[in-house]
This record gives sequence, structure tokens and C-alpha cells, in this order.
Amino acid sequence: MRPRLDSIGPAEPTPRGGPSPFLTLILLLLAGGLIAILVAGYKAGTWGPVPANGQSSRTTVAPYVAIKTALDTGRKHLKENEAGKAEAVLREAVGEYPDDQDLRIALGEALMQLRSFPEAYQQYVAALAIGPRTPGVEFIAGTLASATGQPERAVEHYSAAQAGDPKNATYPLYLAQVQLKLNQPEPAKANLMLVTRLDPDSAIAWGTLAETALRENNVHIALQHIAKARALQPDTAAWRIIEARALKRKGDVEQALLVLGGLSPGEKKEPATLSLLAECYGLLDRPADAAGVFADASDAKPGDPNLAYEAATWFARADQNDKAAVFALRARENKHPQADKLLERLGKEQK
Repeated sequence: MRPRLDSIGPAEPTPRGGPSPFLTLILLLLAGGLIAILVAGYKAGTWGPVPANGQSSRTTVAPYVAIKTALDTGRKHLKENEAGKAEAVLREAVGEYPDDQDLRIALGEALMQLRSFPEAYQQYVAALAIGPRTPGVEFIAGTLASATGQPERAVEHYSAAQAGDPKNATYPLYLAQVQLKLNQPEPAKANLMLVTRLDPDSAIAWGTLAETALRENNVHIALQHIAKARALQPDTAAWRIIEARALKRKGDVEQALLVLGGLSPGEKKEPATLSLLAECYGLLDRPADAAGVFADASDAKPGDPNLAYEAATWFARADQNDKAAVFALRARENKHPQADKLLERLGKEQK
């Protein structure tokens, strides 16, 4: 998600495979903390299997007391942040009673706390095979599939969750994100529009729709959607970045810079934001300002070769070769592959 600025132009190329760097920002808003949220939900008792018709999935022949004891012990350890102990208890119980869904899910919870996501996913697959296949369990399985690099399986699970609970806006939201990751924009847009009908206050749905419209070069629609996301979450950096890109694409470059001006100092130093700022300054024929933002970022991270090289390149465009040489040397010290060529060019120009 760290695009470089290789050229200055009025429009950005539309990516043809996979999510754009800025769509990745949206995906991270969802994926970044989801596993932690699920784990915390288990500790609080929020998440868990929903037995069909109020009945336990446990067979009548299974020793109820032994299974209940293992579950109670395992969940006690989980709430006390002793996931290793919980795993040991529950794995032994699963080995003895492999057809009990509650044990499989509890072991999956322990493995999630241990960040053993592939194993956790296998436990949820086994739990679903046992049944019942509830939307909540399908959703968690889908999240684990996505976290373990299996987006196609995630689509299957999220679709099943959506079919089981069509009024829940969470399921089509996550389904749409995976579909975008798989470069399936049309079904993704349909699911995102469904989310906005089920939950009009879903900023991430509006923001993702805006990003999708922008990728299709539909700037007018992108601005409409991002305005709704910004109204709901005015301080979210991803929405500011998408709005600024749309404004730049429209030709309102000064307004785009004003929108980016509302970002925090740390957010302005993110590589994707730096590239966008520099691109705006380039369109306004202000290369020295572009050089300045990269120089500040490079000073904050002097060991980053890309930041130093970009600062040097922009200072060179601003005909400030002495400053360009300083950052080109820094880039070379940090082994940027193009630094020597830039220094050679700067040396020739100074003679």
C-alpha cells in the first residue's frame, strides 16, 4: 500500500487487477482489528455458536458432564488470558469427542487468541460440518479464511452467512470487501448498496463505494459517496484521501490540498499521502513544496531510502540541486538503487 510517484499527470491509471493502494486502506480498516474484536467478543460472551431451535448441537450419547467441564474450564482460561491452557484442555476434549460442535468452536477461540489462524479456521470448518451452520459461525469462518489468504473460501462463508441472516449489514459488507480483493467489482457494488440500505450510517460502505467509483473514473459519483462517508466519520484519514483524489481528478487541486491539510502530521507522512500531496503540488507547478513534504518525512525517517530519493528528485525538479544532492546522498547511504544515477546527473548539471 505504498505507491511511488513516478510521473505527474492529471489522472491516475485505473488498476486492472486486485485492490488499489487506497482501497487497501479501507480493507485495513476492516481487517486490522477484526480478529482482536472477535477474541474480545468471546471473552465477553458476545460471540459463540447459536444452536438450532435453542437446542445444543451435542449428541445425546456424548457424556454431557465431561464435555461441559472441558468447555467451562477452557472458557475460564480464555477469559483469564490463558489461551495456552485453554487449548490444552479443549484439544484433549476434541480428541475424545470430535463430533461436538461446541468443543470445536471453543478450541477455535483458543487458537485465535494464540493467533494460530490456520488451525482455528480448520476447527471452524469442522464445526460447520458438524452443524448447525449458523450465520455467526459462517461469518467467523469467513473472517479466518480471509485472514489466512483464502479469499474464495471467505466468499463462500460470507455468502452463507448473508443467506442465513439477510437483514444483517455486516455480512454483505465483509463479502463486498473480499469480492473487491478478488477484482469482482460488480457483485461487490451490489453488496455495498445493500449495506447502505440496511445500515445508511455505514461510513465504510459509502467510502468503499466512493473508491470503487473513482477507480471507474466516475468522479461525480465518487464525490457524492465520499461526502456521506466524511459526514459520518469526518476524522477518518482514508475518507479524506479518497475525497482529495477525487477532487484532484476533477481538477480542483487546491481544494484537494485543503482536504489533505486536515490530516494529522503523522498521517501526512504516510507514503501514500505523501505521493498524493506531491502529485497535487506538481500539478500546481510547485515542486519545491513537494520536495518539502518529502524532506520532512525523510528527516523523520532518515533510514528510509525511498523518502530520501523522492525528496532529492523533487528538489532537482525545483532546480535546488544542492538540497537535492543532500537527500540523494542519504538515499545512496541507504542503498537506493537509483541514487547513484541521480547523483551523477546532479553533478553534471552543477558543472
